[in-house]
Amino acid sequence: MLIRLPLALLAAFLLARYVPTARAAGARFARWLESPRWAPLAVALLTAVMLTAAWGSWHAIPVVHDEASYLFQAKLFASGHWTAPSPPFPQFFEQFHVFVVPRYASKYPPGHALLMVPGIWLGLPGLMPVLIAAAAAALVFSVVRRLTNGSIALLTWLLWITAPYELWVFGSYFSQSTSLLTWMLGWYALLRWREGGERWLLLVAGCVAWLAFTRPLTAVAYALPVGTYVLWRVSRTRQLASLGRAMALGAAMLLVIPLWSRETIGTERETPYALYSRMYFPWDAPGFGLDSTPPQRALPADMQLITLVNRESHLEYVPAALPRVLWKRAARVAKDVWGAPRTILALFAIIGLGAMSAEIGFGLATLGVLLLAYLWFNHAANWSIYYAEGHPVLMLITALGLWRVLQWCVPREERAEATRGDAPARAPRPMAAAMVLVVAIFMADVARHMVANAHEASEMRESYQLAFQQAIAKIPDPKSIVFVRYAPDHNPHLSLIYNEPDLAEARHWIVYDRGGENARLLQLAPGRVGYLFDEPRHELRPWVAARDSVLPMVADPEKTAAR
Repeated sequence: MLIRLPLALLAAFLLARYVPTARAAGARFARWLESPRWAPLAVALLTAVMLTAAWGSWHAIPVVHDEASYLFQAKLFASGHWTAPSPPFPQFFEQFHVFVVPRYASKYPPGHALLMVPGIWLGLPGLMPVLIAAAAAALVFSVVRRLTNGSIALLTWLLWITAPYELWVFGSYFSQSTSLLTWMLGWYALLRWREGGERWLLLVAGCVAWLAFTRPLTAVAYALPVGTYVLWRVSRTRQLASLGRAMALGAAMLLVIPLWSRETIGTERETPYALYSRMYFPWDAPGFGLDSTPPQRALPADMQLITLVNRESHLEYVPAALPRVLWKRAARVAKDVWGAPRTILALFAIIGLGAMSAEIGFGLATLGVLLLAYLWFNHAANWSIYYAEGHPVLMLITALGLWRVLQWCVPREERAEATRGDAPARAPRPMAAAMVLVVAIFMADVARHMVANAHEASEMRESYQLAFQQAIAKIPDPKSIVFVRYAPDHNPHLSLIYNEPDLAEARHWIVYDRGGENARLLQLAPGRVGYLFDEPRHELRPWVAARDSVLPMVADPEKTAAR
């Protein structure tokens, strides 16, 4: 894109300047972009197609531990239950971000998994994350269009959705699809409320509440600027009754949080997220320094390794390090948005900073609050998924810079004369509209390449677990238990231990290999045949007690972590 985008801009200028047909087509296209219904619908459909193609399937394997936990939770909810009975010999079934005692359940808040349920019912688990992200994309377009115009909204969406990072995040089971939907819907409702629709404030409150039981810390960062603006406006307009109704709705929806806690762990005084940290990873909690409290459960080797890998970074995470941490995280967000091969877009973003309106500044400030809020929580700088909700704002600023460059190319006599409110955008004139059309065609070709690359990357990420799934699919027995024996150098970020919530009906139980203890689990499931997946040998074979009861010597986790 570094070279191709300037060439595309040159081609756009020449066509728009000297080909009347191009100007006429651009004008018609710009008018269509202002269509209140069809343009957002087209954006949603194209987003769904792109994410599906990038992900590869609505039956995709959950690669990251978090994805597997969300999918597990959605299957629980689809069955009409908050939890499932604890597995027999729970130590065999340990799974990242999932309780095996006192009940079988995910540690995560329920907001995202609840929206995934229709896809589970249809047997298409990946359908809802794609549709949720598609709806969020339509809202990105709609919000930007209300602030500027359809042409800038189109450029914002194209620049945003074609980023490799977005194709990965939103083509997955991560909860960011739901948090972005509530984030953008809340902003859209806030704009409509500002325009005079008092009922829209109810939707603002509903979005904040749903975000709170999807990603609580993100909700706090989102609610602070929104709440400040709402209170300021209510103080001027005296819409106290509307505020009261919105607060009552939000408070009622937030009762989902204690309900989730009680139904999952039996108490409202602690959340499942907090209890899971105490049980497995006491260090993985908000705050500074390393909590060296031992976990309440004996951890499998891969979970022990995760602890060792993260110990040093938590020891170093102290208040004095916050400026450096903030800088590294902000730099990573910039890389996710404007990194190679899109580095040239950073130039347009700099230009766009000079064209920001107060509303866009509000959006940028919200991203800043989000970055500050997560300083309460230690995480690797490259794990910047926590800030994905703010990326559309950065792409809007980039699109504003690109729009300003396009406007510079328009002859003075043809430039727009009026602005929409105090927004920096100008109504498209035929030449500017034609250039946007040509740039959009260029970006469509970029999107094709980006989606193909994202699909290839998705296949690579899934290859390890997919090969395992294909191997156990060939087991001839109706029901089995597959004991997984990891290699000493196993990557702890990729797990093979993943089970259905309904263990009685599941064809395979995939569990840790525990040597001689395996026979005890088999005795509890007489209808199941035991198999051993030996990762060091890349071999799946029947489990034989005389041969496989003794665990091999494994590498020292501390030495493995050091490597």
